[in-house]
Amino acid sequence: MKFLRLPIFLIAFFIAAAPVAADDNQLSKELVGLWMEYKPSVNLISFTGDGKVKLFLKKGEVGDLRAMHGTWTVKNGVMSATFTVNDVPISNAGKVSFENGEMLLTDGNGVVTRHRRHSGAIPEHYIW
Repeated sequence: MKFLRLPIFLIAFFIAAAPVAADDNQLSKELVGLWMEYKPSVNLISFTGDGKVKLFLKKGEVGDLRAMHGTWTVKNGVMSATFTVNDVPISNAGKVSFENGEMLLTDGNGVVTRHRRHSGAIPEHYIW
């Protein structure tokens, strides 16, 4: 009977893990697009379906950089993004959720950033 314990454990594990993976896939699909953070600060960020992320920068915000480029993933409901600036990786993570058409990212300290989908032209202060 001991040989049955492992398969039963594995079956239970995969049954329990399946909804998390499905939720992560759904969150990832919802995340793809152009978002304007409006609270607590203002930022424009693009998430693509191939796991790339672009944070648009205002002139002088980070030296002469016009944008920060990186990668993103969602795992266990947490969105992680890693940017590389001057060969230095910068990572950020937060629980991702959606409420009334808005994206909310909650960091480890409980600080929530709120984003609305952006449509139309890129605002002028990001084009320089």
